[in-house]
Amino acid sequence: MITREHTQEALSLAYVHALAGRAGLNLTRTILDYGIDGSFHPVKRFGDKLIQTGFQVDFQMKATTNWRHENDDVVYDLDARAHVVLTGRERGLPLAILILLCLPEDANHWLDGCEDYLRLKHCCYWYRLPGPPTTNSSTIRIRVPRANVLTPDSLQGIMLTARTEGLAGQ
Repeated sequence: MITREHTQEALSLAYVHALAGRAGLNLTRTILDYGIDGSFHPVKRFGDKLIQTGFQVDFQMKATTNWRHENDDVVYDLDARAHVVLTGRERGLPLAILILLCLPEDANHWLDGCEDYLRLKHCCYWYRLPGPPTTNSSTIRIRVPRANVLTPDSLQGIMLTARTEGLAGQ
């Protein structure tokens, strides 16, 4: 049996992959993980061919049971290295977001399904962390707006922001 952490990672990747597919985006997964877990890529039709094009969005995924709702925010203690990776990016690199899958504490409630549905309990939130990179050595408490539920529509909005910012920087 795989570890609890690997199960969480598998669930988060499946969730994000399903959303990307529904949003019409290509998802690439990083093989060697140095802080970026993958990227979303827009796909366009050119004549009779579909090609990956445009401005990608990089992401780092976290899946956790150690989170809580506090008013309009999801409160989470992000490891400091992850914060640095997402906020200390060089100019010209793709927009990068954190994707946080918030799971129930009890693993028996993470996923269930039947002939009619497959249901993953709770959801993923996305967040574009503000800089500068933290100087903390272990964690930094972040507050993700609860409005930032990751959906196909929110992914399309993130991609539009990446394109707008990318074109402005050229």
